[in-house]
Amino acid sequence: MSMKAYISDKLVAVLGEPEFYSTFMESLQFLFGVDYCTLFDYSKYQSNPKTLFSGGDFVSEGDSADIDVLYRSKFFKIDPLYMLARLKNDSLSSAVYRTCRNDVVNAHYRKEVYDRTQFLEKASILIPSMKSIYCLNLYRHKNRGIYEPSTFKNIQDVSSLLSSLVIKHEDLKGQQSRKFDLSAIFQCLNHICHHVLTPRELEVCARIVRGYSSEGISLDLGISINTVHTHRRQAYKKLGIGTQNQLFGFLYENRFSVMS
Repeated sequence: MSMKAYISDKLVAVLGEPEFYSTFMESLQFLFGVDYCTLFDYSKYQSNPKTLFSGGDFVSEGDSADIDVLYRSKFFKIDPLYMLARLKNDSLSSAVYRTCRNDVVNAHYRKEVYDRTQFLEKASILIPSMKSIYCLNLYRHKNRGIYEPSTFKNIQDVSSLLSSLVIKHEDLKGQQSRKFDLSAIFQCLNHICHHVLTPRELEVCARIVRGYSSEGISLDLGISINTVHTHRRQAYKKLGIGTQNQLFGFLYENRFSVMS
């Protein structure tokens, strides 16, 4: 299974749910050897950053809480990523940045965040959305060593998918149900895949995303269940996927929102 398929299978099913970030962290640990993770919401600079998630290995709860308070109260002001996000603001695009301990100029920041935890470096993803800019930090501890070039490249390869999943989770968080408009889903799929999928395959895939069963698709489109299975199999083969969750991931990776 590819990294993108693994991420989609693990995370799409828990979008909007309380366990999303714990599952997110487990996936990062398994795929990239991430030891600790933080996610901040910069809230368009209207207030101090908000911590959406922090957790992982090698950091005690006390140290984690202390570092979180220090960052949100003052260190964010000297964080180059925060300053970059603020400078570019509306023109910012999702990107991955690498920061080693020795790259941190401010001695107090370096001591409290890196020396206190014995982190060697972090890979960071700035994630612009319609309502805010998020910053995802993926730390490596000295016990594991710095990111290998191939691992950092893998993080870059899936950064757009990770970004889209974070944005979608934050949009869905706290909702009791997820209702997707069939027309919007079809339009999204058609925009992405009209040159790959037939109209009937698009109709079947849209209903799969919407949560229809094979029987429901059969009744709604007036075709046999065997025909539904054939269209689904052919569509998945053309898209290089194998499950409903991967179809969700395909939509998010291409940065098209399915409105709830």
